[in-house]
Amino acid sequence: MPQSQHEAPSSNVTSPPWRVCRSCLRTCPLQEFRRRAKDSARRMHNCSECHTASERARRQKQAEGRKVRRTVQRAQRLAQARRDRELITLASSIVRTIGPNRFATDLREALDHARTQGHYRDAKQLLLCIARLAEKSEDLLIETMHRPELTPNRVQA
Repeated sequence: MPQSQHEAPSSNVTSPPWRVCRSCLRTCPLQEFRRRAKDSARRMHNCSECHTASERARRQKQAEGRKVRRTVQRAQRLAQARRDRELITLASSIVRTIGPNRFATDLREALDHARTQGHYRDAKQLLLCIARLAEKSEDLLIETMHRPELTPNRVQA
């Protein structure tokens, strides 16, 4: 008697267990779900593709957070500089390390992030930094022009 398409084959071969991914809602073989621990039989609830995508997004978010924190820390150091000379030296060091365009871009992005996240203390520090830099920008420009070691490192072609 022929078997219908929906019946399991009568042989002793068993099909692998299947599970539904909680992220993409696809039904995947159990082997596509990562183990919770190396020696454990327990599996994650997301398939490998979804897990990889979520980890990539998590790492990117962490990197953006680190970038903002570094910029805020630099801005705090600049805003808290006691003397103008200290401000110029710190700003020159930062500009030499990361370049003027990137520093300005980082300041703007950090300020936008602080305002959207409600971190008004950080936004205040960034604004103080920008105000002090604007006030001393002429001195910083003169300092940079007269001391070539303070200009950003450029790769010669």
